[in-house]
Amino acid sequence: MNEIRSCLVDSELALMQKSTSTLAGQRLEISSVKYVDKALAIDEVADAYRNKGDHSGAIWFYSESLAIRQRRIEQKLSSGEKQDSSEVVDVGRTISNIAQLRRDRREFGAAKILFDAAKQLYQSVGLSTDHPFYMDLTQEVDVMRKM
Repeated sequence: MNEIRSCLVDSELALMQKSTSTLAGQRLEISSVKYVDKALAIDEVADAYRNKGDHSGAIWFYSESLAIRQRRIEQKLSSGEKQDSSEVVDVGRTISNIAQLRRDRREFGAAKILFDAAKQLYQSVGLSTDHPFYMDLTQEVDVMRKM
């Protein structure tokens, strides 16, 4: 199953990154960005799904991106490397993106759990409460409270 998921992600990324031919025979650049970080590339795919209003697709791709980021952190920890706080913040941002989508789908319980997890990650690396990412998270939680 993981191999199939990986193939789906790779196929979607290939569509986003490669040029294709139109029916008129012209080349059309789908994305001019060349990625060295697969998680960032998957984030762009997730953003595209989110912008189209496909919350399920966006959650799926953000989840794939999250898994990649979490594996990186686990590999560094198991090899004895120092944990990079920016990578932990990236995990928190991805969790926050998923939480926002869950909130938009009115899945408030799941969203709250995810927002809390992102907040804990931010706090674990000493991100200050006046940092833009932390402030964004706080605003997103406030939006959910008002719904």
